[in-house]
Amino acid sequence: MSNWNKWLLSIAGSIIAVAGVGYIYRYWLRRRKIGVISKLIVYPVKSCRGIEVDEALCTPYGLAHSALRDRQFMVADTESGEFISARTYPSIVLVRCSLDSDANCLLLDAPNMTQLQIDLTSPRLGQKTTGTVFSSSAEAFDCGTEASDWFTKYLKCRATLLFFEPLMCDRKVEPTVGQAYNRQSRPKEDNAVTMFSDGYPYLICNDKSVGQVNTDIGSEVVTWRNFRPNILVSDTKRAYDEDEWRALEVNDIKFFCEKPCGRCRLPNVNPSTGVVNPRAEPYNTLRKTRMLRNYDEKSPMFGVNLILDSNDGIIRVGDSLFSS
Repeated sequence: MSNWNKWLLSIAGSIIAVAGVGYIYRYWLRRRKIGVISKLIVYPVKSCRGIEVDEALCTPYGLAHSALRDRQFMVADTESGEFISARTYPSIVLVRCSLDSDANCLLLDAPNMTQLQIDLTSPRLGQKTTGTVFSSSAEAFDCGTEASDWFTKYLKCRATLLFFEPLMCDRKVEPTVGQAYNRQSRPKEDNAVTMFSDGYPYLICNDKSVGQVNTDIGSEVVTWRNFRPNILVSDTKRAYDEDEWRALEVNDIKFFCEKPCGRCRLPNVNPSTGVVNPRAEPYNTLRKTRMLRNYDEKSPMFGVNLILDSNDGIIRVGDSLFSS
């Protein structure tokens, strides 16, 4: 080989090496640690109290833990199938959910009510019906007369309990309104699904942002429970860091940040008492501080809606969270 060819090979090798170092450096800058998972919460029944868990399985439909999946059950109007939530029946937040793993039962408890037990193998034997969340409808199973009577008595309205079966139908997430916010490629459509959430399978919140809301209000009015996240992150640099997140990674599990979460008045309900805040907080303060420009002028934003952008996998409290 001539000296000329050797020189060319040497130059080419140097260019490749520099490019490789540059790629690694850019990847390192992009993939930076942004916090630690401090809580994981599964809400088996929409609007009812969540269950804190140490680890959970991430699926396209949301978090799962043991036999429970996030918002697989929903309380609905007996006639219309329209969802019933704490927006109109705030005492529903006092319904406590737990799992009897030996009996494979979901246990529901509420003030002045006997315990309701839902056999997790029986909902699929119920009558097929339709459940509606805002303008989005999906086929579901009715959990039967006992559950209907229990919620009707507790909420003092005609109510029934519905069960979402992924094998029976898919419920797509809200239309891609988040593309103005996140211009990266959205995950494959197979992962853009949810059960009975308002619109997306995951909600992540930053605990420093919760603290900032209280600072803005001027008193300790809210906790993370008011905002009902699935994933709570601590050890972030500052409040509202999440506004800059576009893609997240935990271990080998990846999430796409679809959009900021528009907030209604539901966080005004005290999750410990079921009483609506008389000063309409934190909603009024969020209206002053969290109306993000060029996005949604109707609703204040708090937290970020996520979609799974990888295969299923386990995440745990204490896991580090990276931007990617």
